[in-house]
Amino acid sequence: MKSEELREELRKKDIKFEETFHKAVYTSKEGHMLSLPQCEAEAKNLFLKSKKSFVLMTVKGDKRVDLKAMAKAMGFSSFSFGKEDELFSLLSFAPGSVTPMGLLNDKERRVEFYLDSDFKDGLIYVHPMENTSSILLSSNDLFEFLSSNFVKCNWIGIKTKET
Repeated sequence: MKSEELREELRKKDIKFEETFHKAVYTSKEGHMLSLPQCEAEAKNLFLKSKKSFVLMTVKGDKRVDLKAMAKAMGFSSFSFGKEDELFSLLSFAPGSVTPMGLLNDKERRVEFYLDSDFKDGLIYVHPMENTSSILLSSNDLFEFLSSNFVKCNWIGIKTKET
């Protein structure tokens, strides 16, 4: 799915969103430097794999995730970061441009989505299939939109590392 198709799907489902255009960003640090209007809605995406599964975890932008503790809490033996070729073959994205909306490209639904429960009932920024803009929408709308498109979605409390 392309970004314009995504915007049209959101409009068809009457999902309200605001879009901010910006320079291309490739890391969560670069995204944070954009100074988006709703800083509490900033997110970062982790494309992870276990021995038999793939996970996309979207968390608050300022969190340092404890992957070992998260894997254990989720019933996995461990997590490692997914490889570039796996990311591209499953979601059609290169590292640095990952978005939960990319889960719509996973035709075989091999990637399970976990959304930080700290976003629940609030707002979230996600890229609309390209890293040159960010759309702000309700996290509940994001969750429902992806679920309605047969993406396996889960809310999860994120275990963090001590800073």
